[in-house]
Amino acid sequence: KNGHWISEDEFSLLQTNLSEAQETLEAIRSGAVDAVVVSGPHGNQIYSLTGAEQPYRVYVERMQEGAATISPDGVILYSNRRFAEMVNKPLEQVISSQVSNFLDAASCKKIYSVIQNQDEVVKHETILQPANKPYMPVNLTASHLPLQDQNVLCLVVTDLSAQKQNEELRMAKEVAEKANKAKDSFL
Repeated sequence: KNGHWISEDEFSLLQTNLSEAQETLEAIRSGAVDAVVVSGPHGNQIYSLTGAEQPYRVYVERMQEGAATISPDGVILYSNRRFAEMVNKPLEQVISSQVSNFLDAASCKKIYSVIQNQDEVVKHETILQPANKPYMPVNLTASHLPLQDQNVLCLVVTDLSAQKQNEELRMAKEVAEKANKAKDSFL
């Protein structure tokens, strides 16, 4: 209905470009590519896909905490799989979404303070708002991530569900014990 007609040559060029992009992505996934050169307004920049930072990348992907890199305007630039699981969304939908989709306004304000004061580290207990799941109690740690030309923050999210559940069980046990003692002393 609102389509745009292109010539066969333009269509062929689009197919070729798409095929090249798919081949490049497959080469990156398989480990056949060591670095990527990205052209930008400040010239070419080389991003290494292996090297000294590789163990850290693997560590971040495998750690039990959620991790995200967030721009000053709240866009999630990077997320590990654990963070995507915590918010109950596919990784592709988490990256480039707003962190405010998953945190309340007070928590966002608290973690954004790191952007203004780059030496500050903010630790904050709050709740994560996963899609189609109950809220999850979490501890957030936000700090400035020192990159060459970007002002971003690093967010580490620790799930406190098990800890909170254990606290509730302990409190319920204490209440039951007190009730039992009260019953014994009454009898």
